[in-house]
Amino acid sequence: MKQDPVCLMEIDETEARSQGLTAEYHGRTYFFCSDQCKEDFDRDPEIYASQAGSSDQPDEFQADDYI
Repeated sequence: MKQDPVCLMEIDETEARSQGLTAEYHGRTYFFCSDQCKEDFDRDPEIYASQAGSSDQPDEFQADDYI
């Protein structure tokens, strides 16, 4: 499971990918629960990326994996 960086909801990675609810930012893939959360992230990704952990961490070391 991944965490939506906007609303902090737990997200099924496969489902988010199949619905196009992902975004790439600074080499990381972020997953979203809805179009609205993805749009909010796309408007100002730095705010949400910093909440999700360091944006220079590769996908396999995302902060939400250790919560």
